[in-house]
Amino acid sequence: MKKFLIFFILFYLVACSNTIVQSDKVVKIECPNVFFSAENNVYIDGDNQNTDLENINYKAVLNNYSFVGDCLSDSINNIYIIDILILVEPLNPNYYNISLPIFILLYDQNGNLLDKQYFRIEDAFNDNQITQYNLKEVVGKINIFLENEKKVDSMTIGFVNIN
Repeated sequence: MKKFLIFFILFYLVACSNTIVQSDKVVKIECPNVFFSAENNVYIDGDNQNTDLENINYKAVLNNYSFVGDCLSDSINNIYIIDILILVEPLNPNYYNISLPIFILLYDQNGNLLDKQYFRIEDAFNDNQITQYNLKEVVGKINIFLENEKKVDSMTIGFVNIN
């Protein structure tokens, strides 16, 4: 019985060792400067045709950001992982879902646009948040991947205006 157990353990180790892919060399790179768009810093969700306060579900404002760990580069991509803090104020007590469209513009050191990426951050109000009209803190994790030959010097974050 012990021989079978040892055989299966050795078989498992040998069989699995061939399928494990050696990871690419990952190196730390300098994180870019981050800016919030002045024109697209506030997002209002509601009926676009009617701007009455009763037709607006919530108002969201970009507040802060933080890189999650180091910025990294492998043989294919530069990887930037950012947490974005968004303050959301509920205005319609019957609306629970939060859906925030975000854009990120990536620039090189000369100010040339390298790439545009779009994300959606989703969350929801719970019952006591929506009835008390409290601000809700929504933290969205954004994973940005860019080809490693492109060097990012700065990025701009804002809300996508959907008309």
